[in-house]
Amino acid sequence: MTKNAPAPPAVAALVERYLAARTREGLRPHSLRLDRDHLRRFVQWLTVRGLDDVRRLAPRDLIAYQLDLGAHRYCRAKAPEAPMKPLAPTTRYAHFAAVLSFCRWLAARRFLLVDLTAAVPLAWPGRALPRRTLSESDVVKLLDAPSVSTPHGLRDRAILELLYSTGLRCAELVALDLADVDLAGGTVHVREGKGGRPRLVPLGGAAGDTLACYLTDARPQLVRNPAVTALFLAGNRGPCAGRRLGVQSVRYLVRHAAKAADLLGQISPHTLRHSVATHMLRAGADLRHVQELLGHASIETTQVYTHLSVRDLIEAHARAHPRGRLRRPADGPARGPKKRG
Repeated sequence: MTKNAPAPPAVAALVERYLAARTREGLRPHSLRLDRDHLRRFVQWLTVRGLDDVRRLAPRDLIAYQLDLGAHRYCRAKAPEAPMKPLAPTTRYAHFAAVLSFCRWLAARRFLLVDLTAAVPLAWPGRALPRRTLSESDVVKLLDAPSVSTPHGLRDRAILELLYSTGLRCAELVALDLADVDLAGGTVHVREGKGGRPRLVPLGGAAGDTLACYLTDARPQLVRNPAVTALFLAGNRGPCAGRRLGVQSVRYLVRHAAKAADLLGQISPHTLRHSVATHMLRAGADLRHVQELLGHASIETTQVYTHLSVRDLIEAHARAHPRGRLRRPADGPARGPKKRG
C-alpha cells in the first residue's frame, strides 16, 4: 500500500454496507436481523485478534472461526444454573454461512483480492428430528385447555385450533389479517411465509368453527381501534391493548395451555406444527401435500417427518410382533431356533 493510499474501511463499516445491499435486494427483516447478529459476533472475534483490515484475512482465519463456533459454549438465560451448552449444528451452520456470504460480497467488490470461501468447507449438518410431537389425545387436551367463556379464552382456543389445523409458523400466524381468512371457502392466505413465499392452506372444520366464534363473539370485545386489521389482537390491558398479538404472546399462551392440560415438557407453537405433519403422514397423507401445507421450499425438509413415522413403526413392531422383543447377541448374528436332540 502506498503512503497516500486511503485506509481500508473497518470491518464493522463494511458489514453495514453489506446489510444495506442485502436490504435493497429484498432480504426479509427477520433474516436481516439474524445476519446482523451473526456478523456482529464475527466482527467481535476479528477485533479481539487485531484483524480489522479485511485485506489481511486468509482462509485459515475463517477455518479458525469455524472451529471457535464448534467450541463455543453459552449459558441459557432462563436457566443460568444449568450447565453451559454448545451451539446446535444448525446454529453453527447459520452463523458461518452468514460469514461466507459476507466474504463473497467482499471479494465481488474487490475488498478481498481473492474469494476466500473457495478453500473453506461448509457442510450442511442435516435436519434434526423435532424434539417433540404430541399424540392426538394430547393435542385434544391442549386444544380444550382454554376456557371459551371469556374473550381471551376464545381467542386462545382459536389460535391453538388454527396452529394445529394449518401447521402455521408462529410468525405467520401473528401476521394474518382479517382479509386473509376465507371461512366460506375454508382457506387461509399466508402472505408472510418464510423466504417471502406466500401460500394458501386449508382451514379444517373445527378450526373454522372456532375461528368464526372468535370473530363474532371475542374479537369485537378486544378491538380498540377499528383501523387495526390484525386477525388476533392483544388483551384489553396495558399499552398493547387492541393491537396485533405478538409472537412472544402466542408462545406464552401455548405454554400456559400446556400447563393447564397437565402436559409435561417444553411445548411451543412449533410443537403443534411438528405434530400435525406427523399425524397427517401417519394417516397416509402424500408427502408433497404436507410440504405445501407447511410451506417448505424443499421436500427434504418435510422428509424429516417420515423418519418419525418410521421410528413409530419400529416401536410398534417391537411392542406387537411375536418376536419383536428378541435381540441379537452382542458377539454374533442372530441364532435360529434351537435344534432338538
